[in-house]
Amino acid sequence: MVNYRLKYPLLLFLLATAVSSLLWWWQPQVIFTAAAVFKSEQVGYTPLQLNPNQRLLVIAPHPDDEVLATGGLLAMAHAQGLPVKVIVVTMGDSFKLACEHSSGKIEPTAADFFRLGLQRWQESRQGLTRLGLKPDQQAVYLGFPDGGLRFLWEQSWQKPRLSGGVRTDKVPYPQARQPGLSYTGENLLQSLQAEIRAFQPTDIFYPTPADEHPDHWAVGTFTEIALQELQLPVRRHTYLVHHVAWPALWAAEPNREAEPPPRLVGPEFNWERLLLNDEAKTAKEQALSAHRSQLQVMGPYLKGFLRASEIFLAWSKYQLPFSMPDGELDHVRMRLKPGQDIKALAIQPTASGWTANLQLYGTPERSSSYRLYLWLYRNQHPLAHLLLERDTAKVLWATAAYDLATKKVPFHWQEKGLEWQIPSELLGQANRVLLAGMTGSNGKQIADKTGWYWVKLQ
Repeated sequence: MVNYRLKYPLLLFLLATAVSSLLWWWQPQVIFTAAAVFKSEQVGYTPLQLNPNQRLLVIAPHPDDEVLATGGLLAMAHAQGLPVKVIVVTMGDSFKLACEHSSGKIEPTAADFFRLGLQRWQESRQGLTRLGLKPDQQAVYLGFPDGGLRFLWEQSWQKPRLSGGVRTDKVPYPQARQPGLSYTGENLLQSLQAEIRAFQPTDIFYPTPADEHPDHWAVGTFTEIALQELQLPVRRHTYLVHHVAWPALWAAEPNREAEPPPRLVGPEFNWERLLLNDEAKTAKEQALSAHRSQLQVMGPYLKGFLRASEIFLAWSKYQLPFSMPDGELDHVRMRLKPGQDIKALAIQPTASGWTANLQLYGTPERSSSYRLYLWLYRNQHPLAHLLLERDTAKVLWATAAYDLATKKVPFHWQEKGLEWQIPSELLGQANRVLLAGMTGSNGKQIADKTGWYWVKLQ
């Protein structure tokens, strides 16, 4: 006798899983076709080579990013006997599709997400072992909230943030570096600084703040300010995992070199390339195979990182006047209204302060949100985190020494963009700023974003 109460929910779950898998297979074809429309340019790479004096630190947002972006690098560094350390910021426990698959439930519980985090922690350790590393000595897991790092950066600098999956506001894993540590931006920054200071790397590899995934660009920006405040003589290399048309082909191609997305090619971008030897390519493939929970739900995409090389964006700091283009339809959703699609971010000095422009591919919409973030610094010392929304300046965080003289900023709608006239008193004693622009359909949903860029003001 058939138990229909069990049969139909099970059939629905299997159907949903099948559809999800098909979407993962089908999406790259759409992206690859779209990428073919973009104009390609010849990439001039700076060779990345390892030497005996290097100490390499890799910072990964989730378990598996350390393999996708730097698996070959880690294998080659280990083979040459270089000191290596890996920091994994989250346990990757809030990925619902993976949790549905591992738990067999359409609506996983907090306990299911916790078990997924433990599974991904074990997979990461197994993967690092296959690269030749000793996880007990060379890997640190911080256990911060998967899917919530953007909010630690923007909103929860000192007030703890509740994790979406495990439903806690503090590190729940005994395997993490500091179990029980509250989920705040301040704690994440201090954790990164402590690890960087203790290891004293010569080279650090971390997500580019131009990555489209909120956890990735947040880890990139946290790393940026950690290094700004520490003032260590370290070479910075950033990597990309989530971006439209990246990787260009979702399949393992170990004899094909990695190529950057067309929208990140040009004189503004300095790409570095590490050519992998056969041993490193094999070790990377074996390490990736350890991440079974992820391969089951997005295997073709992950295998797209199995290439003959690994590429990195060299870190840059900019002067005034500053202008950085942003590609058309460069967000992973690829369904942007022209009035939300950012074309460029620019800032230049004026007689009374600075003018900031967010240029768009279409006419700005009054129903959309437009934001300009300004993280202010005096040398290595933080002053304030500001958010400009239209004509209002909000202080997200500030030192006692920072005094916001005005909350209104002259703001102008333009035919294809927006302009802020920032008075000098708003920036206080800042001589450098980490800035980014974002658009959205409402206060929370991001439609498009720029990267985060350091600009020297004085």
